[in-house]
This record gives sequence, structure tokens and C-alpha cells, in this order.
Amino acid sequence: MRTATRDAVTGALAAVGLGSVPTWLRPYGVLSNGEKFRADLARVVCEAPEAVVIDEFSSVIDRQIARFGALAFGKAWRRTGGKCVLLSCHYDILDWLEPDWVFDTATCHFQRGRFGNGQSLTSRFGRRTNVTGTFLSRITI
Repeated sequence: MRTATRDAVTGALAAVGLGSVPTWLRPYGVLSNGEKFRADLARVVCEAPEAVVIDEFSSVIDRQIARFGALAFGKAWRRTGGKCVLLSCHYDILDWLEPDWVFDTATCHFQRGRFGNGQSLTSRFGRRTNVTGTFLSRITI
């Protein structure tokens, strides 16, 4: 895990929509769900691991905060150069995140780029199929 500078931390907090200094001074436990969500995203951006999986991405917050958080995280994460797999049951964040790939468990299809843009892969994946390779670009949902 790398150590981030104060400027990197404040920049990451602002980048994910948590730019309020009074909020930074409050303990994590008293933050709202939306503030915790954005603080967690800022931490991931600061740590910038080579690869990360985030489960229940935006599932515990209201949809408006989810959309803005997804937009901010997508922009900030792309600057890190890492790979990210986000697991979510919500489709509303797709336009805001602009993921490189989407795997829709309802249809068992991978789609490249924006969801529903007609660029569906021809393969269907079942439960026993190993999915590996270079399709894991910057952001996959």
C-alpha cells in the first residue's frame, strides 16, 4: 500500500465529491452513508492498487448520490491506471461511470462500452465458464 501525500488525499476527496473540510474533520463513524461511500472511493483512488474489486458499489446510498459518486469515481479512477471491477445491482450508474465492459448477470452477456449500445459480444457465459484475459480494462461492472 502506498502512502499518499496530503495534497493527494485532499485532491482525491474533492475528486469524488467530498470537498468539505468540516466533513474531513468528523470521525468516519458519524458520516452519512453517502459521505462514507465517497470517503471509501477516495481511499481507493489514493491507494491506487493495480487491481481492485468493489462489491455492492453504490448499493447503500440514494440514487442521486450514487450517480454523482459514480461519475466522480470514474474520472478519478481512470487517472490511476489501475483495473477496477465494480459489482452492482443498479443499471443507473452505467452512463455516469462509462465502464469499458459490463457483464449483465440477467442475460449472461458481456458488453463492451456503454450498456445497450449494440456492441454485445457474441459469447454467452454460463456459471462454469472461466472468464479471463484482457477484457478487464480500466472499469468493469
